[in-house]
Formats: sequence, structure tokens, C-alpha cells
Amino acid sequence: MPKVKPFECVMQRRKAEACIRHKMILEGKGDQDVADKLNIDKRTFQYKMKDPGKFTVDEMWRMNEMLKFNETEKASII
Repeated sequence: MPKVKPFECVMQRRKAEACIRHKMILEGKGDQDVADKLNIDKRTFQYKMKDPGKFTVDEMWRMNEMLKFNETEKASII
């Protein structure tokens, strides 16, 4: 059976998660570090990373302060 292409929304979630993880690695931050900055539990952060659309705007602003996304990365997340 041929492999089907994932839905666009699934691909968008994957791109957002990959971008956030990439910046976390470059900045040397772990799940707990980012969760502390967002004032949420580590487990809640991990849950939201599975579907980055669940992050609030306020959480995304705080994450941007910590991880310093450039304009291209911001656009790929949104």
C-alpha cells in the first residue's frame, strides 16, 4: 500500500516542534529550563510540545525571550 502524504496541519506541527527543539539545543536549554521560564510544569510543556498550537501567545512570547527566534523561525512556527 502506498504511503500517503501527511496533512498540512500535521506537517506544520512537526515544523514548529522541530524549530523549538532546534533552538533549545543551540541555546543549551532543556525541557525544565523552558518550562520554568513559561511558569508551567515540565510535563505540561512536554504535552504542549506534541501540539505546539496549544501554547498560549503569552507562553510563546516568553519562549521567544529565552530562545531568541529569528524572523524566519517565527514565521515557520506560526
